[in-house]
Amino acid sequence: MTTRWFDVWVLARRPLFVCFVLGCAISLLAAHRLSVRLIVGEALNWSVIPLLQIAALAVVVFAGPRPKLSFSKAADEFFRGDTPWLLWVIAVALLGADAGPRGVWICLVSMVPLTAWCCYTDARFLRTILDRNRVQIIRDMILLRVICWGGVIWYFFGFDTPPELAARFGP
Repeated sequence: MTTRWFDVWVLARRPLFVCFVLGCAISLLAAHRLSVRLIVGEALNWSVIPLLQIAALAVVVFAGPRPKLSFSKAADEFFRGDTPWLLWVIAVALLGADAGPRGVWICLVSMVPLTAWCCYTDARFLRTILDRNRVQIIRDMILLRVICWGGVIWYFFGFDTPPELAARFGP
């Protein structure tokens, strides 16, 4: 029984940290201070990101050869790859609160090398932890991006059914 709780903790600790960092960053950007109410609320709002990452990782892990370690430990290792993004989010929260339009462009430009860095860490994870070959790494990276980014876009922008689909499939 202790092992199960330990596995749940190993699976949950890094995603919870991601939620906490996002909650702190949004609190700083919105109120220019850390507020418990804002941190908790925004951590819950943005928890969709680590949940989608876990779902995408589950698809990738169970779509290929089984890893030698448990899913919770694989997920723990996978979330180490979020470190560059978390550092970027912290920097944006600390520097970008009053940056204005120029700050938006700096953030967008800084995302290019950051995305490349994260793709490298994901590929390294897939190669070393999940023991994937080159073709599997490319397939798995595409799956990860489609599920995570597609899910985030749908969550934040796409709850409404497009009118064309509603007209075609509606009553």
